[in-house]
Amino acid sequence: MQGLETLESKLLLELKTVNGAIQKQLRGLIGAHYVNFNGLMYNTKKGAVGGNTIEVLILASVGDKYPADLVAIQRIGDTSLTEQATKKFGLLPVEVPGLHKETAADLMAAASTQMNSPNMSVVQILLDIPMVQRSKQFYLKKIETFFQNCKEPVALVHYLGNSEKTTGNWCFKDGTISFQEIFNIYRRHPSVKCLDIQTDCSYSGQWVRKCAKTLDSLHIPPCGHRARENGALVRVFPSCRPDQEAAEPGYSVEGVKVKDDASITHSLKQLTHQKPLVLNSTKLVCCRGPYSPCPKATFQHLTWENAVDKSTNLQLVQRREGQRDMWYYLLLHRAGDVYREEFQSHYRRDPSLRLSDWGYILESGEGCNPPQEVKEKVKRWIRTSR
Repeated sequence: MQGLETLESKLLLELKTVNGAIQKQLRGLIGAHYVNFNGLMYNTKKGAVGGNTIEVLILASVGDKYPADLVAIQRIGDTSLTEQATKKFGLLPVEVPGLHKETAADLMAAASTQMNSPNMSVVQILLDIPMVQRSKQFYLKKIETFFQNCKEPVALVHYLGNSEKTTGNWCFKDGTISFQEIFNIYRRHPSVKCLDIQTDCSYSGQWVRKCAKTLDSLHIPPCGHRARENGALVRVFPSCRPDQEAAEPGYSVEGVKVKDDASITHSLKQLTHQKPLVLNSTKLVCCRGPYSPCPKATFQHLTWENAVDKSTNLQLVQRREGQRDMWYYLLLHRAGDVYREEFQSHYRRDPSLRLSDWGYILESGEGCNPPQEVKEKVKRWIRTSR
């Protein structure tokens, strides 16, 4: 068998040829809505990072030998999804011994996704397969070298493969790689202004929670400005929620599209029922541009962990208190369906219960319904930090 490193280099070279070696800079994209701030391009209209060239490292780990105490979860094989991915993206141009059909289709989808985006530059592809498995330290050193050599302000580490049950950590023959380990390496390389992690494996939504807890442990308020100022600008894109197992292949991004207003958007084709839970600290909760730092976050008493899944944690409570009608926007203390249903059950039994025992009151007022400006403020807050 050819050396795996030779196969990886040949695969990268031929994939770039297949995809037209797309490494364009976004010269035509930098329009009226984009400004450069501390080495990062920002879309001032959206108050978020955008328009940057991104260097990409792709890791694929589908080995079969792990430590005895490690419960490794393989992706769920699905022939129909493999056929869809193969039809859409084609087969790998280089045959890799030991790589089964589903993984090959998944890897082709991942590579095509990045290479077909005009601001993505794939610099390396690394494979970990049953016939040749390498150590966790090998991959950590590769990630460190990737950050060291990164010439662009945004770095993306894209992983697809097996993961540890319940944690979503990436599996290798002698252990796992966690979010914290990658985050620590990123923090040692301030030239990388923004870190993207695309984790396509089971329980990958756990990394969103890990990211939130990490930012909270650094005492960074839940606002993109604060994350930027503290060198912790992170975006985590998981393939599924914290308690889900991922399908193989799970989804595909068809590439970056440029709208008329020069904003960038990803065209996403969802292949399964999986619904990612995304933490994007580059978006600014206060909706201000980079040259107008916010004096405080929109809801300054929140933590990143509280704000991770606001669309399901947020409850509009309307009730009668004495002679008055009152409304409250309540962000529940804990995420998930169980806690939300528990709150709703208690509230049905006792509509007068103290709301602050169950969550943070973001906004409140007298009347049957919140005024339109408050509704818009809350909707904007949910939208801008997801």
